[in-house]
Amino acid sequence: MKVSVVGSGAWGTALAIRLHKNGHDVTMWTFEKDLIEEMETTRRNPRLPGAVLPEGLKISGDYGCVRGCALVVIASPSFPMRSVCRGVAPYIDEDAVVVSVTKGIEDGTCKRMSQIVAEETGKKVVVLCGPSHAEEVALDMPTGCLAACEDQTLAEFVQDAFMSEHPEVIEAFTRAIYRGQQWVETHTSAEIAEVILPQFTESDVETLTTIIERYKAQDTWKTDPVFSEEGFALIQDIMEQGGELSSRVPFDDLVRNEFAKKVISE
Repeated sequence: MKVSVVGSGAWGTALAIRLHKNGHDVTMWTFEKDLIEEMETTRRNPRLPGAVLPEGLKISGDYGCVRGCALVVIASPSFPMRSVCRGVAPYIDEDAVVVSVTKGIEDGTCKRMSQIVAEETGKKVVVLCGPSHAEEVALDMPTGCLAACEDQTLAEFVQDAFMSEHPEVIEAFTRAIYRGQQWVETHTSAEIAEVILPQFTESDVETLTTIIERYKAQDTWKTDPVFSEEGFALIQDIMEQGGELSSRVPFDDLVRNEFAKKVISE
């Protein structure tokens, strides 16, 4: 599939590398035209030190590079987002799927980046986000992201583009979660507090131990990564009560437990 990533910052570069490794024909657009020759020669991007740009990944300073692309990933920084979208919009194919991957809000309007992308391109936009780091994605370290859209078909299209050819990444990520759950299950609250203390610099072991004990008493922490129908229903109940869910989703339409079941059976 022909893909363009509009933006050559750390996150855009990492996603371009990931998509290329998935077998797609990828072009990365950059505003920094003076760096194109350097990136093409060294196969490095100073915005993402340590990552290698695959030989087949193309680099361009021309908005027209999105022509003919089935997938256009908008990875511009937030401050020039509207102008970048206006520049690229005339070249996006009518049937292209557009993805917004930038965090932040627009100064003066408080609009999300995905709203700006939708306004300027006239497209129904898929949002890709998650607790991930560019350097880890570029180095093939397991991570998780969420593809979200009002149109589930478009979200699944984006999910497949980024993940379908690498089930081993999903499996490794699930295995890491399970090992963490097993460790928590076999250690005391005080031991857990000691390990996580560096992440809570304004707290102390005693306070963290108390909080962890409370979570354990509430049965908050799961002992395995299998997502139950009861848990899925509870999440939807909470979202409905908060006014964030207009219609419920069937469990089997969204949840896949095959990776979780595999790692816990090993």
